[in-house]
Amino acid sequence: MKRKIVLALFINVLFTFVLMAQTEANMVLVEGGTYTMGRDYSAPEWVGKDEDLNDELPPHKVKVSDFYIAKFEVTVALYMEFTQSNKFGIKMPINPDDITYDHEIEDPKTGQMRTKTWYDEYPGVDKWQWAASNPITGVVWRDAISYCNWLSEKNRLPVAYKFKKVDLGDNIFEEVVVMVDANGNETTDVTLVRGYRLPTEAEWEYAARGGKKATGVIFAGSNNPSEVAWTDETTYGKGPQMVGSLTPNELGLFDMSGNAWEWCFDFYQKDFYATNKNNTNPIGPSRSLYKVIRGGGWYYMPKLARSVVRDGPEVTYTNYTYGFRIVRSK
Repeated sequence: MKRKIVLALFINVLFTFVLMAQTEANMVLVEGGTYTMGRDYSAPEWVGKDEDLNDELPPHKVKVSDFYIAKFEVTVALYMEFTQSNKFGIKMPINPDDITYDHEIEDPKTGQMRTKTWYDEYPGVDKWQWAASNPITGVVWRDAISYCNWLSEKNRLPVAYKFKKVDLGDNIFEEVVVMVDANGNETTDVTLVRGYRLPTEAEWEYAARGGKKATGVIFAGSNNPSEVAWTDETTYGKGPQMVGSLTPNELGLFDMSGNAWEWCFDFYQKDFYATNKNNTNPIGPSRSLYKVIRGGGWYYMPKLARSVVRDGPEVTYTNYTYGFRIVRSK
């Protein structure tokens, strides 16, 4: 029994060290191509006719160029290394045990008044702690951007992003994030960006579907979500799970469905598919209060882990299912 425990710990530590060396060797080349993005009108009945899912429509042709994408979501170990570098002054997300609110509630077990905690908001969730090989969650979009720049600098690559102040008039300025090419010039062409970055929404879906190896399955790698996705039906509210522990998709990518929702670069717009005119390496609308997340999460129902599902929280918002993975242009 002790040998099994020691072996399991050794495998977990070894796996963590492998993940921490997140370089080209840990990324998959996705050969570009043209595909139909969005939900097919003949989607199965269990998807439902929820109007909130109409942002998956209409299906439309999109062309993406070659790019590299990480096999795994960014892990706690990798993100911790980033925060410990103190490069951007970004700290680890708050552990759920440490989140409290500014008012008290009556404890349902003791009847005594106590401070309200995060778990009171999510009573079905078992308590969980950070684990090195789990996906990092609780990350806001801008911190994911900073992680990408940090990783680029660490690997001696030009950064993919810069923060820029925009004059809104009346002496009001807003700091926005823009992509930059190898020379630091602002660009909307992802093929000119050399550093690590977040995937565009079109790149993300293309990779989740399996790129040129796609077999037409509903989730990333299977029609059965239990084979490929950590959702509320497979985690039972026990928190995120070790990355790479389920079946990969056709490209060898893990957890594209479930585990952590993944931030994309694009602004979110509900009717973007119907209004977009640029179908070659699209990067979303030019402005919005929201950013795209993809893939579903460990505390969400399986149908939200389908490869076509979109959501768009506010850019400053996060919760304990929001993470990300990185890409690089070829």
